[in-house]
Amino acid sequence: MNVASRAAYRPAQRPASRLPGRGGGDGLTGYITINGELSGAVDEGDTLTLVFVNTSMLGIVSQAWDRDGVAFDPAETSLTYTDDNVQADAWHNKTAGITVTYSDGAIRRFTKQILINYGPIIITQPINQTVGVGEPATFTVEAEGFPAPTFQWQQFISG
Repeated sequence: MNVASRAAYRPAQRPASRLPGRGGGDGLTGYITINGELSGAVDEGDTLTLVFVNTSMLGIVSQAWDRDGVAFDPAETSLTYTDDNVQADAWHNKTAGITVTYSDGAIRRFTKQILINYGPIIITQPINQTVGVGEPATFTVEAEGFPAPTFQWQQFISG
């Protein structure tokens, strides 16, 4: 490789907008982990631990957690939030947020979507039917859960 081509070759750098927990281009960055991971789902009834990791050069003066923009009551003001018995109705598909005040007075909010594995829960049960030989039968069931439940029908013939 000659000197001219060496100068032209540079590994691609990730733009700031692709980094986890981007902070607005001013170097105030950080990210939230879920049980020590950058993403993932938590099983209902297990422990949910959210940790804010400060990757900026500035110290943090204060912080406050929220769920879907609503502050916790009482306020949760540490860099770690723990729910020892996470429930889907409280957390599934919600956004955890933390508002951070840096030592220079700048304020940033960081967010993370929370997914909770739960269910399945049967909403509508199928109804028993009796039909003649060769006649069609239609059954309907409704269920919810995460991940979305799948169904498998089985036929039992008595006699």
